[in-house]
Amino acid sequence: MVQLSKRKVKPEIEAKMFRLIFDIVGKQNSSDQFSGVINGLFSPIEKRMVAKRLAIFLLLVKKVEWKTICNILKVSNASVSKCQMILLNNSEIQNAFSLLVSKAEMSIFFDELLLAFFGPGTAYTNWKSGWKRKRELEQKKAELL
Repeated sequence: MVQLSKRKVKPEIEAKMFRLIFDIVGKQNSSDQFSGVINGLFSPIEKRMVAKRLAIFLLLVKKVEWKTICNILKVSNASVSKCQMILLNNSEIQNAFSLLVSKAEMSIFFDELLLAFFGPGTAYTNWKSGWKRKRELEQKKAELL
C-alpha cells in the first residue's frame, strides 16, 4: 500500500512537481542515463509495478485476452481491468501504445517484403544471406509477441 500524506499539495505546486518529473526523466539522452535516473528515483518494486502496468497496456492494445495477460505477467483481473479503463478513457495513452505497436508491425511488414524479394530460394539471391534474413525476421516476430 502506498504511504501518502493526508495533507494536500496546492495544484500549482503539484503541476510543478510533475513538470520536474518530465524534466528529469523525459529528457535523458541515452538509455544508460535513463536507467540511472530511474534506478535512483524508484525502488525495485516500484519499477516492477510500472513495467507491469506498461506491459498490460501494450498487450491490451495488441488485443491479447485478459486471462493470458494475467498468466504471463502474474497480475490480477482487477489490474488488467483498471488498465483497460485507463486505456479507454485516456486517448494519449492509447495513441502512444498504438503508435508503438504500429511502428513494430510496419518494420516487420517491410522485412517480410524484403524477404519476399530476396529470401532463400528466390532467383539471383545469396541463399546464406537469405536464410539469415529469414531467421532475423522470425526472431523479431517472436520478440514482438
